Amino acid sequence: MRQIFQRIPGNWHIVQPISINQKIIIDYYPIKNSIITFRVGDKNGITALAVIVDYTKGVLYVKRDRLDDEKIQCLNFANSPQFTLSMLGTVEIAVYSHRFKIVMKLAKRLFNPDMQGCAIYGHHLSPYDIEQTIIDSTNKNIVAFAHYMEMA
Repeated sequence: MRQIFQRIPGNWHIVQPISINQKIIIDYYPIKNSIITFRVGDKNGITALAVIVDYTKGVLYVKRDRLDDEKIQCLNFANSPQFTLSMLGTVEIAVYSHRFKIVMKLAKRLFNPDMQGCAIYGHHLSPYDIEQTIIDSTNKNIVAFAHYMEMA
């Protein structure tokens, strides 16, 4: 899972299991023209799902390791405030028995944020084996400052 050209410090390797019917929520401050990758995988570093937030194009991609040959477009956020304004970003990755659900915050509202995403069916790992999350970015100045688990 770790790559040689990775620029994020080693403490951005979150070793905490994500149980079935739970989700990890990561808040981050994006840098324009950067690509942020969130990978969830097992304790041995095998990636189950990569969530790629591309701020160069305004597209959220997903890729299931060993099941998808290339990235699959999940959400186009190029016309949303999340892409045009410098605002706090939020990505939620939920693990279910037969699928993942990926949701991204698109607009800033106090009580009812605009959240959109997609569901990705099938994984090559047992969903009980999801034990870590790795955050990577093409820009070393990105800040991911919070993560927490909650029921999906």
